[in-house]
Amino acid sequence: MKNGIIEMISGSAGKEYHTFYQLEKNSGIAWSLEEVYDIPENWGEGEGMLYYRSVYPESKDEELTEEEYFDVLNQYGATPIELEWHTVEGFWNPENAAELGN
Repeated sequence: MKNGIIEMISGSAGKEYHTFYQLEKNSGIAWSLEEVYDIPENWGEGEGMLYYRSVYPESKDEELTEEEYFDVLNQYGATPIELEWHTVEGFWNPENAAELGN
């Protein structure tokens, strides 16, 4: 595991979000490090892209240059890790799901 950094990529309405998390060793807790996204300039009418960083907890966005945007992607995205998934017995029982809905 290299630095415990994972990247979640999601998108909607023409935006592509890159959210980076730091996993705390042996705990399963993930701390949010950074979220950046891009959006087509003028929503498809122009040819360029606009770049932003989400600023928390203020819930506002900060505009970035293209270079700053790719610096963030390279800083966190250059250290991918492989995750190992385990099933935990008793944590989720699909047969009980129907009972919860009643």
